Amino acid sequence: MAGDKFPLISPLIGTIGGFVTGSGTSTTALFGQLQVETAKAIGANPTWLAAANLMGAGIGKMICPQSIAIGTAACGLTGAESKILGKCAAYTLLFAAIGGIVCFVFPMIGLV
Repeated sequence: MAGDKFPLISPLIGTIGGFVTGSGTSTTALFGQLQVETAKAIGANPTWLAAANLMGAGIGKMICPQSIAIGTAACGLTGAESKILGKCAAYTLLFAAIGGIVCFVFPMIGLV
């Protein structure tokens, strides 16, 4: 469906994996092969999209409920989880969008 525009959403897929699993390793196991096979199908660099997936995983950990719960417990902010998630969500989307733009534009201008 996305075709050659797939690199734009590649980090977002990793972000979803990071949010769901709370782990870069698990996100790679979950979506890594999808990223590599899609890259091959559209003629993109598979290593680049695999890296985009892992970058997205790191971004997704910002809003991972498990990470937020651990952070609030460690700082004595138990009960503020939803407030923290709300504030982080906008940054997560912004960073995922920037990652998508980088993954799409850099190969176009020959940096990958």
